[in-house]
Amino acid sequence: MVCQYLLPQRDKTGLILATELMIVNLGIEACIRDRRLSQIPGLIQIGHADGMHTVDDSLIELLLDERISLMDAMAHGRDPNFVKEEFQKALKSERKGGLQEFFANEMPGSSASNKRYLFQFTARHCQRWLILL
Repeated sequence: MVCQYLLPQRDKTGLILATELMIVNLGIEACIRDRRLSQIPGLIQIGHADGMHTVDDSLIELLLDERISLMDAMAHGRDPNFVKEEFQKALKSERKGGLQEFFANEMPGSSASNKRYLFQFTARHCQRWLILL
């Protein structure tokens, strides 16, 4: 099942798409059958490895790409506080990564392999954060 939300683009005219994707598996099927619908968003988050994602995940990604405003993201999120907190964590994480790269490039006598290692570490760190959403 796919849910779609059209949001105003930041600094542009037009709309941009935020989505939520749920693939019915045994856990979701059981929740629907037993009318435990409040558990479904948690199962969607757990099912990230299967390709599922919540609207909050989509909104955070759009925020990080600077495609929508924080106010619009919070207005359309399932959990506005989660959207705001995860966005702020991501910004802090990106700043740390940027500083690591800056210092790696500015260190006198640093080799290309050291710079590459710090860049890979930063990319891996951001990737892990995105997977945890």
